[in-house]
Amino acid sequence: GDVYKRQVLGVRNLSKSFLIKKTGILRPRFVEIARALLGLKTHQTRIENTFWALRDVSFSIKRGESIGIVGMNGAGKSTLLKLLLKRLLPDEGTIDVRGNAGGLIELGAGFHPEQTGRRNIHLNAKLIGASDNQIKDNLDAIIEFSELGDYIDMPVNTYSSGMIVRLGFSIAIHFVRDLIILDEVLAVGDFEFKQKCHRKIHEIKKDRSFVLVSHNTRDVSLFCDKALFLHKGEVIDYGDVNSVLKSYSKVKRSDSAEDIKKRICQPIEELAKIANVVTSIDVLTEAKFEETEDYRVSNFGRIYRDDRVVSN
Repeated sequence: GDVYKRQVLGVRNLSKSFLIKKTGILRPRFVEIARALLGLKTHQTRIENTFWALRDVSFSIKRGESIGIVGMNGAGKSTLLKLLLKRLLPDEGTIDVRGNAGGLIELGAGFHPEQTGRRNIHLNAKLIGASDNQIKDNLDAIIEFSELGDYIDMPVNTYSSGMIVRLGFSIAIHFVRDLIILDEVLAVGDFEFKQKCHRKIHEIKKDRSFVLVSHNTRDVSLFCDKALFLHKGEVIDYGDVNSVLKSYSKVKRSDSAEDIKKRICQPIEELAKIANVVTSIDVLTEAKFEETEDYRVSNFGRIYRDDRVVSN
């Protein structure tokens, strides 16, 4: 009944494969060249392998809910976002987006480099489905939020990566009504702008849904109600954000999906025995280190204080 509880995004059994073509491994023989020239059928000399970037991925979010997608490089996160934004078509499964969706998934991918920032606001807003009046009403707010000043009337190919993100984020949050898709955008830009983005996300979160891909588990735990953990194209864990991030913290790049599933099902005490680590809480709270992606691969959850990891 409640309009805010209706489903905005439903993904069912989604799979996407790519064909890897290895040419030049078998040289065409003279006979094959002659057959090709004569228009006759040639024997296949190209070796083709199918690579599954995603296998059987399912999840859903309701209005006002946000989901964080986590996983190492090569997990299939970018492929998933491109499918959600209709930049790619799925091989299997369905994506049901109710309402309008938009986002920033590749730096400047939606911008025309020769056009000014102002012109790109118009072009992007039209793609998202905004009317001329909506663009006119929001233009000043977008320019102000992006902090681009006079640069707004310069071509986008003169912008730094931080400026591109500021413009892209500003357009997305002012025009996308239902589902905003963000890929690592909060990792670029200065500290003050990030803080402003964080405040804006919290402000509009009750009305809109977010899909956020980030290597920064702190952003995921701050903004998301749910998380989806992908590894080599497969869903390893999905649900409560803290529980999924705990699963994610136990993974090494070399692990297969089967290894991880087995290990995550084991209780933490068993894990501690296998890893032969000291689990005394006093020892753990003494451990201080800067946050890098490497330290995400710990056997335990993480607690943040003053932007430093103080371990679990």
